[in-house]
Amino acid sequence: MTSIDLNADSGEGMGTDEDLLAIVSSASIACGGHAGDAPTIRHILKICKGRGVRAGAHPGYADPKRFGRFRIVMPLDQLLGQIRSQLFLVRFIADEVGVPLSYVKLHGALANQTAEELAFAVGIFSTIQAMNPKMAVLALDNSQQVRAAKAVGMPLIREAYADRAYTAEGLLVPRNQEGAVLHDIDAVIERCLRLAQKGELVAIDGTVLKSSARSICLHGDTPGAVDLAREVRDALEGEGIEIAAAPPSRPPHKFTTGPPDGRGEIGGMPLGRKTRGSSWPKSDGRYSWRSSVLSNTSLAVPEKATSPVSRITARSASLRAATAFCSTMMVVMPSGLIECRMRSISCTITGASPS
Repeated sequence: MTSIDLNADSGEGMGTDEDLLAIVSSASIACGGHAGDAPTIRHILKICKGRGVRAGAHPGYADPKRFGRFRIVMPLDQLLGQIRSQLFLVRFIADEVGVPLSYVKLHGALANQTAEELAFAVGIFSTIQAMNPKMAVLALDNSQQVRAAKAVGMPLIREAYADRAYTAEGLLVPRNQEGAVLHDIDAVIERCLRLAQKGELVAIDGTVLKSSARSICLHGDTPGAVDLAREVRDALEGEGIEIAAAPPSRPPHKFTTGPPDGRGEIGGMPLGRKTRGSSWPKSDGRYSWRSSVLSNTSLAVPEKATSPVSRITARSASLRAATAFCSTMMVVMPSGLIECRMRSISCTITGASPS
């Protein structure tokens, strides 16, 4: 039988939590950033425990006045501190109540920013993974969140939205644009059925998007949220689709030191012999990465580059987001994302396109 997860944001002060938790299979619990407090978190976790609803954390920018829906420019350390504080709070209460905290779903502006900016998303997810390596991420499918989760090695649950319009690129239409939120119940039901049965979403311009999402978000702050959620569930079950928490998938990661000659494998990619330096030399149209972190072993990337890779420094503001609090360094190639595990993060990466 086909199954799909229904998730709802909860603990946001909308007064719909108890009713929604009788309908959905996963609850993303606000944990003191954009909304939520300890008594509310505890109450929701107890309901989840009693009803068998999977519980997840829902951190965001600590900006309750604007509900976490505006991007805030701040030092990276400060933002990561906010996220850690929120996760510590909800995890502490979850342990008290005896409910496993299964996943993290970012909220509002923080979610949109990580969906668009890969290095930023890697930094955020690496911080979360450092707190709990088994924590899954509920990520917007086809966004940079998915690529970041794979780079970090987090278990992944792909998500789509029942009541939000999509761009042709697979991102959410900003809320300040007309048509960003779907209010027609029939349109929402049609979207959910099409996603569950065909793996497709229709963007605001009519573009048909392929999606592997197996979790559908139902917003608790949408007018008529409970009735909408009930209609969606009834429609899905009427088509023989089971409502159940979607199990996460874990991207395969492999690291071996290899034989004594210095050759080995990271993620199925060959490692060259140990050499000196920390540059990107040309080698048969391939990029190589060298870092003292891996004993000056070069990582040869077989894909040919189609566009220049600009000079990047780990101490720069953007890439520091990918390295400041994590054990993963990543390199973005035109053909995709390459990453490898490291024991340290004190390194500099430079890049140049092959001629």
